[in-house]
Amino acid sequence: MEYHEVEGEITNKVNLYAWEYELNNYSKLVVSSKGRKFYFGELQQYEYLKEQFERAKRTMLFMGSSNYFDDSMLWMRGKKLVDNAQTDCSSEEKIAGRNFFQATKRRREFLFKLESSVTIARMLRDKILENPANKVLIFSELTEQANKISANVIHSKVASTVKKSDELNKVTLDKFNSGVIRDIASCNSLTSGVNLIGCNYVIVESFNSSDVKSNQIRGRLRRLGLEDEATMIVIVPKNTQAETWFRNGYGDMDYKVIKSFEELKI
Repeated sequence: MEYHEVEGEITNKVNLYAWEYELNNYSKLVVSSKGRKFYFGELQQYEYLKEQFERAKRTMLFMGSSNYFDDSMLWMRGKKLVDNAQTDCSSEEKIAGRNFFQATKRRREFLFKLESSVTIARMLRDKILENPANKVLIFSELTEQANKISANVIHSKVASTVKKSDELNKVTLDKFNSGVIRDIASCNSLTSGVNLIGCNYVIVESFNSSDVKSNQIRGRLRRLGLEDEATMIVIVPKNTQAETWFRNGYGDMDYKVIKSFEELKI
C-alpha cells in the first residue's frame, strides 16, 4: 500500500482524475433578453462568449495594455479601470477595461452554470453510491448547481441566516457521519474545518483556478485509515477556460484523464 506524507503527516492515498468531455448543443441554456427567453446550445453560447472575450482582449491590448503578460493581469487592470482605481487613463481605456472585465465575468459565470456538468456529476454520484460502502462529497461553485445534484446541501453562512444555516448544516453533517445519508454537496462550507467520517469520494462539478481551494477540497479525503484509498474526480469541459483553471488549481498534482466509468473502477 502506498502511503502519502502531507506536511509531515502520513495520510491515506488520494487518486485524482480529470473527467474530460466536450460541450455540445444538446444541453440548452436559457438566455433572457428584453423580457423574452431564448434557448442556446452550450457550445454555441460558449463560442459566442469566447469571441466577445477575445474582441475585448484585443481592444485592451490595443489601448496600451500590451505589457500585461496574461489574462489574469489584464483582468486586474480591467477591474482597476472599472473601480476607477486607475486615474492615469483616458475614457476610452476605461470603457475598454469595463468591456474586458464584463466579458471575463460572463464567460466565468457561464461555465459555472453548465447543465452538462450537472448531468455528469449526477451520473457519477449515482454510480458511486451503488456501492453501500461509499460516501461522496460534491463541490460546485454555485448553490443552485449543488441543489440540482444532491438533496443534501451544506449552505454557506449568510449573516442574516447564519444561526439557521448552522443548525441545518449540523443536522445534515450528523446524518452523513452516521451513515443515514451518503452524499452531500457544498460550495465553500466544507473546504476546511469539518470532520467528514468515511468520505472516500469527491466530485468537483465546477471550480476556479485557486490551488488553495483545490488543496482544501482534497484534504476532505485525508480522513481515512492509512490502508484506504480515496478518489477525487474533477469534471473538466474541454476547449474552454476551465482547462486553464484546472492546470492552475490541480496541475501540480498527479492525475489521470478519464472519460468513462470503466476507467474509474468504482
